[in-house]
Amino acid sequence: GFSRNRPMLVFSEAGAVAEARPLPQVFSGLACVSGNIFRDEVTATTIVEQVTKLTGHANGKTGTGSKVSQTSNGVLIHELGHIFGMLHDTRDPRNVMMRGYDGLGKIFDPKTAKDRPVRFSLAHARMAAATRFFSEFFDEKDTKPPSIHRFKLTSPAKAGQRTVEFSLQMTDDGGLGPMVALQRGGGQIDALVGEADFGGSKKVFKTMRFTCPRPLVAGQPLVYVMNLIDLNGNLAQAVTNSKVLP
Repeated sequence: GFSRNRPMLVFSEAGAVAEARPLPQVFSGLACVSGNIFRDEVTATTIVEQVTKLTGHANGKTGTGSKVSQTSNGVLIHELGHIFGMLHDTRDPRNVMMRGYDGLGKIFDPKTAKDRPVRFSLAHARMAAATRFFSEFFDEKDTKPPSIHRFKLTSPAKAGQRTVEFSLQMTDDGGLGPMVALQRGGGQIDALVGEADFGGSKKVFKTMRFTCPRPLVAGQPLVYVMNLIDLNGNLAQAVTNSKVLP
C-alpha cells in the first residue's frame, strides 16, 4: 500500500533493490532502495565527508569504495526521479535516468564538473519542474489528474520501422503541461521515445511520431508508457501494448 498525498521512501534489507513509481495523487509516490546506503563506507554524515566518498578521496583511497558510494547514492536519486514523473532515458549515458549516476562523483570534481557529466535530460527537468515538489505556482484546489482519453498506435508497428505514430487525446480543465513517453522492448530496454510540452492547452487531440532507438524486429512485444502532468502538478499515466508485425 501507500500513503495518499505523501511520498514514501522504503529502505530494504533484501540486498540490491531498486524500484519506484509515481502515483496519481498529488505529492505521492513510492521508491524502494537498498538499506546498504546506510553503511558508513557508502554514506557519510557530513557534506564534506560525503563528497570525499563520492570522488574517491576518502582516507586517501580510490576505486571500489567510491564506485559503491556513487552507485548507491545515485540509485536513490534515480528512484526519486520516478516519483517526480520521470521515466528511463537511455538517449545519453550521462542521464541520471539511465546510469549516469555511476559517475556521480564527477560533478564534485572541478576538472569534470563544468562538462555536466551527470544530468537530467531537458524533458525530465520539465516533468520535475511541473510537479508540486518543485513548482512555485499551482492551484491547490485542483487535485484531479489529466484525463487521457486515447494513447494508441495509429497502426501496428512493422518490422524495420524506426518510427511509430500515436494518436493522443487528452484534456485537463486547468491546462496540460509536459509529457514523456517510453518504449519497453523493441531491442532496447526502456528507451525514451517521445516528449512534449503542451503549454497549458486544455485539450490536445493530435498525432505524434515517436522515434525508436533501433529498427523494430518482427514478433517483438512492445510496451509504451506515457507520463503526463498538468499545470497544477497532477500526474496521469497511460500504458498500451503492441507487437511488431512482419
